[in-house]
Amino acid sequence: MRRTCLGLTMLLAAVLTTVGTAQVSLVSPRDGETVRSRRLVIKVEKPSQEGYVAIWLDGKFVAAVSAPFELTLDLVEKGIVSGSHTLRVIGRDKVGKLEGEAQIQFMADLIGEGIAQDRVRLVFKGKQYDRALYTVRARSQGKADVPRKAIRRDIPSLDTELVMPWLQTVLGETNEKELIVMRQLQEGAVRFGQMRFRVRPGNEQQQARVIQAPSGEQRTEIPLPDALQFLTGGVDIVFPREVLKIGDTWEGALFLPPALESLRFVPEPLTITMTAPTITPMQMPEPTVRLVGAPLVRVTAIHRLDGFELWNDRLCARIISTFSSKVELDLQPILTAGPTVQPSLAGMGAPMMPGGTMMPGGAMPPGGIGRGFL
Repeated sequence: MRRTCLGLTMLLAAVLTTVGTAQVSLVSPRDGETVRSRRLVIKVEKPSQEGYVAIWLDGKFVAAVSAPFELTLDLVEKGIVSGSHTLRVIGRDKVGKLEGEAQIQFMADLIGEGIAQDRVRLVFKGKQYDRALYTVRARSQGKADVPRKAIRRDIPSLDTELVMPWLQTVLGETNEKELIVMRQLQEGAVRFGQMRFRVRPGNEQQQARVIQAPSGEQRTEIPLPDALQFLTGGVDIVFPREVLKIGDTWEGALFLPPALESLRFVPEPLTITMTAPTITPMQMPEPTVRLVGAPLVRVTAIHRLDGFELWNDRLCARIISTFSSKVELDLQPILTAGPTVQPSLAGMGAPMMPGGTMMPGGAMPPGGIGRGFL
């Protein structure tokens, strides 16, 4: 009889423990779910809208988020590969008291297993009024050789970073089933060392119409403005006519500026509106420059079909572009007068998909080895 009572007590304790820690739950992804996109959307529910939720992926702390307790992770940037992974969340209230925790296992399929395993022929597709917002994130860093000490040092004034979104809209099709698209640069930001500016595209660089064939080949009624060509070139990969399987490669070309420092910017006049004295301090307007040009060089790239992903419920190919190039430049500090320097420049690219980010074509400014995703 004692054994029976003991068993019942242990069972009740287990039930109470489970209920007590189940107040925090993972809405997305679900336990056992297969994620076929590099973008992992994490959604958590907990009793209160105050406090925060801490998130761990495969035992590594990722972030702490407040309401609405959602976070989107790029699995590729986090170094996550296809296979089983563990996601753990802990919720706490506004004073740090534990509200509960949850843990699930999910499968990541980042090479398209079960989606497109056979050989495929890549083509561009779209329908009228389709819109996609891209964001280019690019960085160019300068380093100086110090022969006597046999070291290389960063040059803070030649650490440049550019963030520039652009919008593509499908206007229709030609009789040959080519897409007619409009590309429009949006307002972005640029950093030169410690100086930060808002960036607006120059009038001649703002937009252009492009005719794009299913193979990726394109033509325009007039030449593309160079800055727009550079910033939107990440989607201009010409596909081979042969069928491909995951891992196959082909050669292509990218058009890039030698470095971000070689982009041409024109400062806009700084306008300050004077008002009656108030008790609040006057805020200076953010300095703004216009992007008016981008001298381009042609770089040979090797494209590789890395796998497949679902984006907005559409099957898309993920392509990695790799290239190398080195450029020595004589540069004047941007927007200011000063001495000439001779840096060796390198850059880095980040991923880009509609609604995501990337240096065009997986590209980076020549000066190092570029690697990115499409």
